[in-house]
Amino acid sequence: MELMAAQMMQSQQQIQQMQMQQMQFMMQTQTHRVATALPSTPSTTAVASTLTTSIPHPASSSSSSKLAIPAVSLDDFGARYKLSAIDISRLKRLGYKPGSSHITKVQECHWGAEGVNFSVIGWMEVLDVHEQFLRDVKNGLW
Repeated sequence: MELMAAQMMQSQQQIQQMQMQQMQFMMQTQTHRVATALPSTPSTTAVASTLTTSIPHPASSSSSSKLAIPAVSLDDFGARYKLSAIDISRLKRLGYKPGSSHITKVQECHWGAEGVNFSVIGWMEVLDVHEQFLRDVKNGLW
């Protein structure tokens, strides 16, 4: 009887976890639709960012603290991952150093601020490039 109750509880936890993953996926999809359907203006960026603030980016920041991150200039980083000169300049204004785990914690009020002006999609692309950099370091490509 106790075994049966434990199995039911485990099944319920698995169902809840799957529902949570499905909800996060749906929110990400909706955010993408909003961000791509509207022109990039300060007001639409603010609306889209409110949708993304509750969705954590799948970051491997915990692994970056365990990795030996090589000293890579932002210019070399940008060239390798084909970032525009404008995006490199924006990252410099934020004080970003390739591999810094702090980038996943930067809030919209900073990356969307006057003088930096990343769009929601632009910022998501920066986070993707950051994650690719960490994977490349882990795989010995840097």
